[in-house]
Amino acid sequence: NCELTSEICVYTYDGSGKDPQFELIQKISTSSDGKKEYRACAAMKLAPSGKYLYAATAGENTAAVYAIDQETGMLDRLCVLPISGEFPKDLDVFPGEKTLVVLNHESNEIRFFTIDYEKKLLIMKGKPVKVETPNCILISKIEG
Repeated sequence: NCELTSEICVYTYDGSGKDPQFELIQKISTSSDGKKEYRACAAMKLAPSGKYLYAATAGENTAAVYAIDQETGMLDRLCVLPISGEFPKDLDVFPGEKTLVVLNHESNEIRFFTIDYEKKLLIMKGKPVKVETPNCILISKIEG
C-alpha cells in the first residue's frame, strides 16, 4: 500500500534461500481518476478467502475492490467507487465477504456496503453509524 502514490504494489516472494527475495510484478492504482490534488491510499485489507483485496483512498473518498488471481497473485480492479463520507481511514469485510465496512475519519461515521462482485458494484446499505473520529477496524468471526 503506497500511501503517497495511491498504488498497491504486488510482489513475489521466495524465502527458500539465505536471504528472502522479492520481485515487483505489478503496480495498480487505488484512484478512480487520478485528478484529485490530495489523495492517499489509507487502508488495505485482504478477504478471509484470499480471493479479494479492498482499499480505501482518502481525499478522493473512494473504496476499491480487486480480484486476486489465485495462480499469479496479480490484481484485477473490479471497481473504485465513492463512499459518501470524508477521509476513509480504514475498512474491513464481514465474514462471507458480502459486506464492506468503511470508517470515515473526518465525517465521523461508519458506512456499510453490499459488494456485488459480478456487477462490480458497491451498494450503500442502511444509514451510517456515528462514531467520533473512527480510526481502525478489525472484524473477526468467532467460533463457538
